[in-house]
Amino acid sequence: MSLNIIKFLCGAVLMLPLLGRAECETDRVSLYAVFKQYREQVNTATRLEHLTPYFSTTFNNYYTDKLETASSKTRHLTHYWDNLNTAQDIVIVYDYAAQCLNSGKDKATLRILAILDQPMEPSQPRVDLWEVKVHYVKEGEHWLIDSFEYDKHPSDKTFEESQIVDNFAVIR
Repeated sequence: MSLNIIKFLCGAVLMLPLLGRAECETDRVSLYAVFKQYREQVNTATRLEHLTPYFSTTFNNYYTDKLETASSKTRHLTHYWDNLNTAQDIVIVYDYAAQCLNSGKDKATLRILAILDQPMEPSQPRVDLWEVKVHYVKEGEHWLIDSFEYDKHPSDKTFEESQIVDNFAVIR
């Protein structure tokens, strides 16, 4: 009997990582597709209403609540618009990964390895790489942006043009 219990416990321990992954309700490709939809909308948005559906209730409420007490509503709205357009500076994406948080049910982070400034020339020899973390929360059936985080990537790794995943810049 004790051998069966040991086998059961060993099997249960081995299955724990698999069960943890199974709970994740998104994957890197799906989460990046959500980001890409938002990023493409940034290119054409002319009003706040075009971008607010991509952000969490918490994100949107933070700014609308502050608007009520702002001394300069125009300056506050400009600041809000600039924050909604944050991803506008992600111009070239080389890689991305997703990490589920909270057992993957309602929080996830999309980590994007990107260039943030548009190169002045197509053959610009050196650019800075950044790791952009886009924190998502799930509201209803939709993954919505809750915040952005930027860290300069410490790697001196270089990438070839063929390794570009997405190029959101028009390079002339």
